[in-house]
Amino acid sequence: MWKNKINTNRWEIKLVMLSLTFIVLTVCFSRTYHRYVVPLAQKDPGEFFVNAVQENQEYVSLKKGDVSQTIRVDYNGLSAVGIRIGRRELKRKEKDSEKILVQIYDAENSMIVQENQISVQQVDGGGLVKIELERELVGVPGHLYRIEISYKGKEQVYLYVSKEDTYEKGDCLQNGKILLGDISFSLYGSSYKFIKNIYYFIGLFFLSSVMVALTYIFFSKKIRLENIFLIGSLLFGTMYSIVLPPFAAPDESAHFVSAYNISSSILRTEQIVQEERVQQDPYNNDGYFNRYPNWDTYRRVYNSMMSSGQDFLTYYDEQYDYIKDYSIIGGHFVQAVSISVGRLLKLGYMPLVYLTRFINLLFYCIVIYIAIRIMPVCRAFMLGISFFPIVLEEAASVSYDGWIISFAFLYISYCLHCIYIKEKVRTRDTLLLILFLILCSNFKYIYYIMGGLLLLIPKEKLANKKQQYIIFGILAVMFCLMVGKTVVERSQPVTAEQMEFIHEKVAGFDRGQTYSMSDLLCSPKKLVEIYVNTVRDLSGEYLEQMIGQPLGSLNITVNRINIYFILILSFILALHGKGGDWIVNRRQGIVFAMVLVGVAGAAMLAMLVAWTNVSDNVIIGVQGRYFLPVLPLLGLLVSRLPIRIEKDMIKRVVCILFVINYFVVLDVFEYCIKFA
Repeated sequence: MWKNKINTNRWEIKLVMLSLTFIVLTVCFSRTYHRYVVPLAQKDPGEFFVNAVQENQEYVSLKKGDVSQTIRVDYNGLSAVGIRIGRRELKRKEKDSEKILVQIYDAENSMIVQENQISVQQVDGGGLVKIELERELVGVPGHLYRIEISYKGKEQVYLYVSKEDTYEKGDCLQNGKILLGDISFSLYGSSYKFIKNIYYFIGLFFLSSVMVALTYIFFSKKIRLENIFLIGSLLFGTMYSIVLPPFAAPDESAHFVSAYNISSSILRTEQIVQEERVQQDPYNNDGYFNRYPNWDTYRRVYNSMMSSGQDFLTYYDEQYDYIKDYSIIGGHFVQAVSISVGRLLKLGYMPLVYLTRFINLLFYCIVIYIAIRIMPVCRAFMLGISFFPIVLEEAASVSYDGWIISFAFLYISYCLHCIYIKEKVRTRDTLLLILFLILCSNFKYIYYIMGGLLLLIPKEKLANKKQQYIIFGILAVMFCLMVGKTVVERSQPVTAEQMEFIHEKVAGFDRGQTYSMSDLLCSPKKLVEIYVNTVRDLSGEYLEQMIGQPLGSLNITVNRINIYFILILSFILALHGKGGDWIVNRRQGIVFAMVLVGVAGAAMLAMLVAWTNVSDNVIIGVQGRYFLPVLPLLGLLVSRLPIRIEKDMIKRVVCILFVINYFVVLDVFEYCIKFA
């Protein structure tokens, strides 16, 4: 039966195309490996910790007994230990006969890791004696080791020890008695070597998965767009989550704090008193990770995955919410449930973050799958949008943007389904539409403007006009309340204290007094001028941001060729799938355009009064991703053009989108790893 599903038409050409694609992807994979991974893996370990005690030191003689020092290894791993050893002038002639024994033990199981014998002659003037480990200890953050130093000879050999405790992570002992200070030592490590195996394992899996997906598309007689979306979004979403370290997405740390606070409420954990809570800083994140990922970030992620401790999670219990007024039906619900499950399973810090990311991606995939399935027109364009790098990045992060985008797409799809497909639009249909609209607009009120799409439902399809009018009235009242709340919140300019806080946290941000709504209403000419300047000067930047040319916190650059290819292919997909009564008519096109312009204008207005200085000529703070939830409407407008694309073209376009996203994933990885 499976043979009936295989399209063997022109199979020779398809096989050649697949082979060429495999060669190209393999060459790119190999290029990244040899250009970035190999040099990094061969990099010599460096000194990452020095316990210097010169200013406040004393001498401990090894003739009085063995000395041991416990050390705790961090994400750098451990490849060597340096110890400062001193001696008096040698008196004996057989200088090489006496040895200092240095042994390194695993403090948790007392297994010996390394043993070296150092000739007394090697000890000269209290210099650093370096003990190289036979193999570098990788993936051992927080692990405790013990250095034991013993000497049975007659020469005066001693260690430099601080008078006070200078190394809080371990203790110094002599003959089992704890000394007040710590010996002078250095730790060397890099944890570079693991990257080769990880890159091979994940990279080959990624390459193989892409080729399997392309083979499925090439040889399937009939492909369902929603199935293609599910395969592609799960595959590339997972890869974006891996190459983009935790909290690299815009304000992801703040979203994690909000979700964590909801999780604490769900689990009914003991609340931290207000006096002990601290202001959440979405710009510096959590101290381990920041908005500017690099190789060091990857190393910390890897080593954190090796640890099962949850100690650091108590940090989040002490944070104030950066994103206020969350609700149980808001965009942090899925993340909060995921975090709660992870905490109940006693997952470590990093596994918990990645579990939350994956569950958030899975939820996004399910919602968009339904949206594409019920979309009656321009389904291929919605599929193309779902493969935008910025969309995959947001869906595979802890951000609520994936929630907003998914329910916005579902709302638009169901609206069009009611307009074109359903014979009767009943009360439950309208209630569902209102629910989807609320779910995608709960955090960003500007998307309530999409409620205007309900006006396109033909009156003859309404099952009960009286009930429908009541529901539309409720929606109108809710819409007015949300708009009113937004206006009130944005009516006052940002205070000097708030601007000072932002100036301290955001590099290069220097803002004075911002606009207020009253200023803009009194000067409509100034308002129009600012809008015109913004569209003229920044529209190209918004377009690139909307697709994903800058990823992360707008600091990870993707090759523009890939971005413009995605743009062109998306418009090609918008020209597919027209026919019959589903063609967008003029009235519908006008409403779609009004909603598009309305959402874009509202987003710019919100940033105008929130971030823009009165001396600026353009609006500051708008990001292209704000326009993503209404982007399917642009595809509907493009579909009105008198051009048609054949059905077979979809397979080719989707395959190219898969290949481009493969290149983008490598781009992001190379960007992060090259700053080692």
